[in-house]
Amino acid sequence: MVPGPARHRPDAPRPPHRLRGPPSVGTGEPHGRLRDSRPRRGTAPPHDPHPVGGRPRSLLPGDFNDSADDRALRPFTSRFTSAQATAGAGFGFTWPSGFPVVRIDRILVDGVRATSARTLPAARSDHLPVAATITF
Repeated sequence: MVPGPARHRPDAPRPPHRLRGPPSVGTGEPHGRLRDSRPRRGTAPPHDPHPVGGRPRSLLPGDFNDSADDRALRPFTSRFTSAQATAGAGFGFTWPSGFPVVRIDRILVDGVRATSARTLPAARSDHLPVAATITF
């Protein structure tokens, strides 16, 4: 039996969840606040947010900590397509990073097309990072 993700083991070490770095991120605004980048009222968006099929373009990357057939993910997996399943090579397993046996990190897409998907080399995490090339 393969053990579940670290969140299911009470003895697993927990990663730090605090942000590092200065409070201002070079935006010129105090306390790191970003300027409002939304279009002003009465202006058209810079591009059409809907593809030819009329569906909105959506990209949902994340650490879902569950396999794709998990019942809790059904609202997402029924609407979105996995970039790894459509354009990836291999299984795309991401956990644990030392010897991956399950894909719990994924990039889900809708209204766009993934042309490639892959896992990246291990970083400072117990998960492998994932990447995909997306076309509109």
